[in-house]
Amino acid sequence: MLDQEQAGLYSDEHRRRLQDALSEYFAHSVSIAIEQGVLAGESPALYRLRLKAERLQLALDELQSDPNINLLQNEFGGRLDTGTVQPLD
Repeated sequence: MLDQEQAGLYSDEHRRRLQDALSEYFAHSVSIAIEQGVLAGESPALYRLRLKAERLQLALDELQSDPNINLLQNEFGGRLDTGTVQPLD
């Protein structure tokens, strides 16, 4: 099942290339059908986005609870620019 929101990027050439690759991998002819629709679960793309958001939130939480950062903020009136925080991967 292909998410309707991503369907604009898909063509029959993609299906053919995937089918050829699977046929070569399994060493026999494989036929595939890809339908467009609403996904019942989390797609790989949505999974990656969710993990990225979770890592970012964890990084923000750790920075905001860090005693050294809190000390600097209190002593110098600083603030954490949350828009620039990126998790270390």
